[in-house]
Amino acid sequence: MSRLLGNEKLKRVLTAAVLIPPLVIAVIKLSHFLFFLLLLVVIYIATYEFSMLIEASGGKFLKIPTYIGAFLIPFGFYLNDFKLFLLTVFVVSFSSLSIKLLGDQPLESTFNTVGNTFLNIFYVPFFFSFIMLLRNINFHYIFYLFVVIFLSDTFAYFFGIRFGKKRLYEIISPKKSIEGLLAGILGGLSGGLLYAYIFLDISLIHIFASSGLVVFAGVIGDLTESMFKRKAGVKDSGNIFPGHGGMLDRVDALLFGAPVLYFYVSSMGI
Repeated sequence: MSRLLGNEKLKRVLTAAVLIPPLVIAVIKLSHFLFFLLLLVVIYIATYEFSMLIEASGGKFLKIPTYIGAFLIPFGFYLNDFKLFLLTVFVVSFSSLSIKLLGDQPLESTFNTVGNTFLNIFYVPFFFSFIMLLRNINFHYIFYLFVVIFLSDTFAYFFGIRFGKKRLYEIISPKKSIEGLLAGILGGLSGGLLYAYIFLDISLIHIFASSGLVVFAGVIGDLTESMFKRKAGVKDSGNIFPGHGGMLDRVDALLFGAPVLYFYVSSMGI
């Protein structure tokens, strides 16, 4: 068992070491359009993985509206045009309902199919597109988000393995512990303080408030994906990253953390 855990830890570290440098360069150097394309690739992979979770759980969804929506929603964020964004929401919603209504079997799993389609369109594409809005404000906020989530996850993972005894939410994620959660909060707050102190000119109140909110949102995002995986009966959403699972496994906390950080930063004017 200890050897297995050691191998998993090594895979996690090596994968992170390979991915982090190009990610940093992409966030800083890519043009607005190329960054949008990169974001779109991540969204499509994660949306595909979530689609597989829906099917694995016995659910149904409409493929065409899903993948059209997975483009149009981020595209609306890319153009930063609120009216166009509302139009894209209307188009994907209207097309989903119309395709189900005019299809061969409109009364078969009607609510299941339409509901899963809407969830598939908005769960990853909508939430993750806030990364682009953070970059529009200051690319450092993307790194701030990553550092807070990464250190929170890392502290929770390693501390939970070593000291975790009291289960956090066993029916959803049996391995997560309250001890790991507390360590994750400490790690996230420490990461936010360190990064903001070096790269961002914001007060301690805003640092602790924003990083605390991001940690909380990240935990909810992580547990939400765990809920979906639990229902689907799978351990990981995919295996694209050795030791880390699928793309959705890597962005689950970011999905909720990015909007929370964006709304905090934009509303507070920092």
